[in-house]
Amino acid sequence: MSHSLSPGCTLPPPALPPAWPYVRMRALGIALLGFLGTALAAEPPLLYVPFDGSCVPAVHAAAPSRGDGAGWPQLTFGPGVRGQAALLDADCRLPAAGHFDTRRGTIAFWLRPLWDGTDPASHVLFCIYGREDLPEPWLHSRWSIVAQGGRLRAWVWGEGDGGRIELEADITAWRAGEWHHLALTWDGISSGQADAVVRLTVDGEPASGKTGVALTAGPVSTVLDIGRDSDA
Repeated sequence: MSHSLSPGCTLPPPALPPAWPYVRMRALGIALLGFLGTALAAEPPLLYVPFDGSCVPAVHAAAPSRGDGAGWPQLTFGPGVRGQAALLDADCRLPAAGHFDTRRGTIAFWLRPLWDGTDPASHVLFCIYGREDLPEPWLHSRWSIVAQGGRLRAWVWGEGDGGRIELEADITAWRAGEWHHLALTWDGISSGQADAVVRLTVDGEPASGKTGVALTAGPVSTVLDIGRDSDA
């Protein structure tokens, strides 16, 4: 793993539609910054971890329960975009129960890769699988963001054989040690209509998106992963 996260910013984060909830990770550089989510924009976040010298969240809707397989990780810290950032030199697994809304939300974070955007290795920035007791949870109700070989890819998988949405952006210009802001936003999942909207934003600019899609997601895992695949 080679990222860092931090609670500050040198670039303004992209504006979110006012009615959409969000989950925000504030910086994988892999230095790591924070993670946040809400059911409505006017409500408190479901989970917000500033990673400013600590992995304990500033806000969380549900405490980790016995058997979650995740708690507040122990990471090292260094300079962030503002304040400190967490260096992802160990697993960063957070409890997802009560912290992840599959219907609509945003995952957003700052990251400072220690690799160039053209690096051929696969760098998983965010991952959550379908619920553990489902057959092949890595293929169903999964959210992933991965950087590899000059491309940034984001996937949202439906349940069963419900298909998936894939977005892609060019990151060939990324250089090791530079900060970037990413956001993956979705709405209309599991609405029963072909009205799902999924957008990928890079450094405040729209990079890719799909609209008018029918996608149904089932229950997700009790654990979400930052900087690693969930089966790594």
